[in-house]
Amino acid sequence: GGGGTVGSSPVNKSQSVSGVLVRAGSSAIEMKTYQHASSAYNGVKKNNLVQTAQNNTVTATVIERDSPRKSSGVDHNEVKAVTCLDSFAIKAYTPTMLHTYKKWHILAVVLALGLLAYGIVSVISASQLGTPDEPPDWFPDDHMFKLAQESMLNDYYMGNTGEYVKVGMPFGITGIDRSGFNKFEPRENRGRPVFSSAFDLYPQDAQETFTDACAKARSYPCDKSACADGFLVLQSSDAVICFLPDFQAWFYARNAPSTTFNTSRDTFYTELETYRNSTTANVTLAQKQATIGFIDGTLKYASIEFVLSLRRHTATVKAAEVRKVMDSMIDEINDGAPNGMNNAFGAAWEWVWVELQEGMVQGFFDGIIICFPVAFLILLLVTQNFIVSIKAIISIGFIVSCVLGMAKWLGWSLGIAESIAGLIVIGFSVDYVIHLGHMYVEAFTLNIHTRADRFKYAAVHMVPTVLAGAITTFGAAVPLFFCQVTFFPKMGTLMAGTISFSICYSIGFFMSILLLFGPVGRVGDFSWVAEKTGLKRCCDKCTARCCGGSYESAGQKSSTSIKNVEAFSSSPA
Repeated sequence: GGGGTVGSSPVNKSQSVSGVLVRAGSSAIEMKTYQHASSAYNGVKKNNLVQTAQNNTVTATVIERDSPRKSSGVDHNEVKAVTCLDSFAIKAYTPTMLHTYKKWHILAVVLALGLLAYGIVSVISASQLGTPDEPPDWFPDDHMFKLAQESMLNDYYMGNTGEYVKVGMPFGITGIDRSGFNKFEPRENRGRPVFSSAFDLYPQDAQETFTDACAKARSYPCDKSACADGFLVLQSSDAVICFLPDFQAWFYARNAPSTTFNTSRDTFYTELETYRNSTTANVTLAQKQATIGFIDGTLKYASIEFVLSLRRHTATVKAAEVRKVMDSMIDEINDGAPNGMNNAFGAAWEWVWVELQEGMVQGFFDGIIICFPVAFLILLLVTQNFIVSIKAIISIGFIVSCVLGMAKWLGWSLGIAESIAGLIVIGFSVDYVIHLGHMYVEAFTLNIHTRADRFKYAAVHMVPTVLAGAITTFGAAVPLFFCQVTFFPKMGTLMAGTISFSICYSIGFFMSILLLFGPVGRVGDFSWVAEKTGLKRCCDKCTARCCGGSYESAGQKSSTSIKNVEAFSSSPA
């Protein structure tokens, strides 16, 4: 406007001009003083700038740091009920929670204590979850795939060892070189075996170690429930494939009176390679080529194959117990073996499945461990209040514990399906709590200070939204209950349970403890914590040193801001 006025209508947003901030009503305006200086100099009085703003019904006030926005006279808790969820929040939930008896909010106390006790019980139950005791069922009992699998296992004959776990125990391999392996491209560069340079089967003590290992495997005891007849290895004539005794007999028949102990090294390895490529009665050609490892004419490894008394598709927990017994036997073999023969280990396809399931369970708990610190940091960034963030992360912890406790009470274990589904639904436990906490903190910026008023503001503005989100997400979980593959009903159960517990602990537990013990005013905010810990004073001193001046408090800046406006407006420059 003309005559050095700021404008003919109130300004609704902050504009940055020449570093002077003023507020018009509830909105900030900034004036480019150099543009108005010439009009002020040509007959406009010193206070024309401020006076003209007042004539336009705009009251100029200075923004003070760390202060809530001035109340505009509007009751922010007055929200018109539009939907049934709004009516529930405004007419039922909020007044019931705010009802007091002898200065105590009775319903809030009951909800907080009840859900706290339930959460503690759920934590105890969740801590008892482990890997499954039975093999996973991916289909219901009446599904055609499940019936076909059971028919193949039970309705047809198979070999004596066909339904049991086969293990290879090589000597001469110290590990696998996985340099260049990329876990995101697992089919490429899977690794190469590292052979022991000290491995030598020719010495007599090495041959005796090998044959003793065969005998130990046949008779090693096992007291686990998954072991048949109390032995680690199946008590069958073809359960252990040990080529060396057969080779020694074959060698003596061809080279008598020489034996494998007193022949020359060259003769031993030449005859062993010939034996590997010949046909004999006790060991098949395929078994010889699998257990006698000649590479480029040099014996790199020699292996014993045996069949455990552990049935295939046994539960992970039971299979892991049998594996520990097998590892104990191999440790005993290595402890008494000479150098070069003390590197035996047991390998089986079933151990890959065991490690996969154990890794999934470990990954599930690792995900939870990572989830909580990240969620706490996000809560801090959103709420900017330590007290609200701590209460929120406790609520989220109870939600996750209740979901896992529910899985325990349903008789579930942390198999592959449960671990994957559990990791997916963890994120649902954070949403509602973080929204309600943010609204509780936001109330302070609207000049709402008391716990009850901030609770009311958060309840009437956010509870309907939270309930609407819960209804839609719960509805998304319902179709999963009708799927055939068992993974999806389990995921639907976890989703529905997570949503249910999230609602209970967000509007029940979390809002109750905010109403009873929530921060008042600026308590818990970043600036409040900085002042209480002395960090703010330290930062002010550092700022003053870097800028070459002294720190001015918010009040000092406020008292000098109008003077600066007047000085700039009267300056001819």
